[in-house]
Amino acid sequence: MMEITEASDLDSLTMLGKEAGPSKNLEVFPNHHPDRDYRVTLQTEEFTCLCPMTAQPDFARITIQYIPDKSIVESKSLKLYLASFRNEGAFHEHVTNAILDDLVKTMAPRWCKVMAIFAVRGGISITVEAEYRKATDSLSRPVSDGDAEKRKRVFPKERQVAGRSYDKPYAARSDGKWDRSRQGRDTHRSVQEKQRPGVGEKNKTEAEPRRFERKATKPLGETRVWRKRI
Repeated sequence: MMEITEASDLDSLTMLGKEAGPSKNLEVFPNHHPDRDYRVTLQTEEFTCLCPMTAQPDFARITIQYIPDKSIVESKSLKLYLASFRNEGAFHEHVTNAILDDLVKTMAPRWCKVMAIFAVRGGISITVEAEYRKATDSLSRPVSDGDAEKRKRVFPKERQVAGRSYDKPYAARSDGKWDRSRQGRDTHRSVQEKQRPGVGEKNKTEAEPRRFERKATKPLGETRVWRKRI
């Protein structure tokens, strides 16, 4: 059984357990469960920055949510990072996006969202939500290593169509890339029809005579006269 915390997890941490002041440095430690999507929520009601014009203080409640990939942000470094904005002048929208950008740059999460609810000033309250999402696959979830192998185990072989995979639902070109054009989709349809021989011909031979037969049985030159009852 692997230990919950290994000695190497503490190698990159320089602020935890030591005296440190506000800093723009964010520190991370390794994620021991990268094969699982789980959400981490961090919240503080002590965030403060200054108005860039009047230098009056702005107070906000910051909520950070993210799905880690290979790294997890260390909470003390995050606390000191947020405290470093105390004497900085910034608009609410800008500072929220700056926090998100620094978090993404530091730990490269699969998904991250920063919500800042600022206190009312001048009769108006401002709430800013900034979100980041890593490149996703066809199921709109973060892509991780081994996704293709997992799909093969989830979907039986008899449901997989030749010339198509569940990760790349378009026809393959000769250069190895995936054709997402109309022609590529038509190629995929033709592959499906080849795997079910006779289905298309059967529908065609049965539907067309029925359609023409319906037209032939319709009386020609028939006129209906509607009379109003008196």
